[in-house]
Amino acid sequence: MTKKVEKWALKLISANKKNRNQSGELLQNNLKELSDYKYALDESSIIAITDQKGTIKKVNNNFCKISKYSEEELIGQDHRITNSGYHAKEFIGELWATISNGKIWKGELKNKAKDGTYYWVDTNIVPFLNEQGKPYQYLAIRSDITLRKKFEEDLIKQSQELEKLIFISSHDLQEPLRKIQTFIALLLKREHLNLPNNDKDYLSKIQQMAEQMRILLEDLVSFSHSKDTIHKFEKINLNIIVEEVISDLKYIIKEKHATIEATELCSANVIPFKFRQVMHNLISNALKFSKPEMTPHIIIKSRLVNGREVTFKNSLPEINYCHITVTDNGIGFEPQYNELIFEIFQRLNSKKEYAGSGIGLAIVKNIIENHNGIITATSELNKGAKFDIYIPAN
Repeated sequence: MTKKVEKWALKLISANKKNRNQSGELLQNNLKELSDYKYALDESSIIAITDQKGTIKKVNNNFCKISKYSEEELIGQDHRITNSGYHAKEFIGELWATISNGKIWKGELKNKAKDGTYYWVDTNIVPFLNEQGKPYQYLAIRSDITLRKKFEEDLIKQSQELEKLIFISSHDLQEPLRKIQTFIALLLKREHLNLPNNDKDYLSKIQQMAEQMRILLEDLVSFSHSKDTIHKFEKINLNIIVEEVISDLKYIIKEKHATIEATELCSANVIPFKFRQVMHNLISNALKFSKPEMTPHIIIKSRLVNGREVTFKNSLPEINYCHITVTDNGIGFEPQYNELIFEIFQRLNSKKEYAGSGIGLAIVKNIIENHNGIITATSELNKGAKFDIYIPAN
């Protein structure tokens, strides 16, 4: 019996030793994996750890390199040491409100280095929570985006200069065009009986081309300003905007005997006169591209949808959208043009059949995107067209 107990004890000791070895190996592997992650993070990111009050406890070499402060100069300080003064107090207050409530904050920050130079960082601040769910420290993981921000600023500056050039050029060109049209009209009126028919035709064609050029210049100005977002957003019922557009187009609506259905549209946060331009372009397009043998019928609907239902690339699942549809029974277009139709100067029909510059839908897309929205088009030839717009509701 004693021998059996001894044998059993030896087996138990052997098993425990084997388990300890396996646990030791597992622990070593886990520690190695954590060490590898830390190395990768240190090499690729700018890291800082602060306590719950924001005092810096630890930084990595990348933080020292970009801020130009030594580790000794940073430890014990808070992040005001790199404050550039660029961000408003409300912005910083929102950041602290987010992380102090145990939530991750993500955003872009402009900081100031020791030598007075500025740099931008894409930032994630992760709160570490105690057993009571309160933050006891914060881990800030950043990446340097200074070059990207400089490129963006240069691009905005060039865009503004280009818009200014387009605006000035178009106005300088519109005045001589108006004079050409006026003089041709006077000439046709005064010499109506004396001019041969061929000459009258030539002058009429010149007048038509001058009018096309005038429309093109006006549309170019509209396109250059469609990217401008320096306007006040307002929460407004879209029925009001659609009613104003219908009133503006009442003569052509009456001429074509068109029917427009638009009821119970939702409210959205928009720049009113910009969104009026969107609806004006879409409704006037539906009237313009109607079938000669059919009375135009335009249906405008909307509904509030959860962001999780909107599956486009740039949609935000955490917000609600006002989903607007504009549908007509016009000539439509082939499905392969669903995206191409929004490109500037894109025309699917000849100028002889349908007047226009091919800029209208490009303007619409710019305005919608500047509202953080999405627009798509679907159609089939001779089966009408449908435009789907998603605008953040708040």
